Amino acid sequence: MIVPGSDGDLRTQGRRLVDWLSGDAFSAWIRAGFDAGSGNSYERLLSLDTADTRATLRTRTQARQLFVLSVAQVLRWSSLPRSSTVAARADALNTFIDRHCRQENDDGYVRSLAPDSSVQDKGHDLYDHACFLLADAWRYRAFGVDSAIESAQRNLLFLDTHLAHPDGGWREGDYPHAHRRQNPHMHLFEGLLALYETTGDDDWLARAGEVFTLFTEHFFDADSGVVLEFFDDALRPAPGDAGSTVEPGHGMEWVWLLRWYERLSGTSTAAYADALFTNGLARGQSDSGLLFDEIGADGTVRAGTKRLWHMPELIKAGIVQARAGRGDGERVAARAIEDFFTHFVAAAPRAPYCDQLDANDAVIDASAAASSMYHLTTAALEIVDYLQ
Repeated sequence: MIVPGSDGDLRTQGRRLVDWLSGDAFSAWIRAGFDAGSGNSYERLLSLDTADTRATLRTRTQARQLFVLSVAQVLRWSSLPRSSTVAARADALNTFIDRHCRQENDDGYVRSLAPDSSVQDKGHDLYDHACFLLADAWRYRAFGVDSAIESAQRNLLFLDTHLAHPDGGWREGDYPHAHRRQNPHMHLFEGLLALYETTGDDDWLARAGEVFTLFTEHFFDADSGVVLEFFDDALRPAPGDAGSTVEPGHGMEWVWLLRWYERLSGTSTAAYADALFTNGLARGQSDSGLLFDEIGADGTVRAGTKRLWHMPELIKAGIVQARAGRGDGERVAARAIEDFFTHFVAAAPRAPYCDQLDANDAVIDASAAASSMYHLTTAALEIVDYLQ
């Protein structure tokens, strides 16, 4: 059941989102989104009671769902069948990861599995490994298992040994790729911050500082005040239109991460966060309040479609900007929650939420992506912190 609308107050809207996520959405995933035998998460729900059991299983999805279950344990989300617990689900998923997603000799993670859990793509991918850093941080926080931190340490050592790039940062993976991207580095930044916040070990924060330097020196375009997506081997903007591609949702995600890094390290990030927030709203937001999937650095709309995951990032950006004293942050976050319910929940024909809208805000992908639970759960964490 959809929680009724509110008067636009962030506290009211925030409770609305957390109640819906921990209730309707989480219940649907627990009911239908995990394989009862193997423990893995499916990629998407087709309805409240049906998962897509024929889709490729991405390794990063398993990591992100382990993160969601760990947060559910910490926040005590309780909408589970009597025969199950969050801890049991998380343990089953972690066992699946150890059995099927790790490379031979525990040498990193594979990229994807076939529906029968056999390896489909054996490549090493930076993005995937970054997601496991976040999952390990929260698995330790939720369940106190020392092996989670040991796993994160092995993971980062693997990245440094096998995927470090001579021109800075890390390679996309050990497979051919057209460009280097900021996105995997952004999620590596997130995982490192989570590990520092969980353990208090300064080494994790120092490594996060390395990614922050990549952001300031390469990913952030000072002339346009946005984050660029694609780069050449030397981390210069990629040739042609690719080099000026901007995803507004990623800009908002960086606002959240920069303010998080500022809070943990004492390093001022206000100039970057404010620029990204202002330009993201001015250039990347549609008249209906949603963020476009893709624009150019000059604000030209290149893809007028809208994915769900942009909205939790807008919510998080609004909250951290409000916490930093930015007056319009609360209003932006509250409006984003209202727009999320209007366009991605109320409009979903069968599943608990839908994944993508067209340029006119009509549903074009009615499935509920598992990866969206990660984005929504990070927003819930910010909301819970705000409410407290």
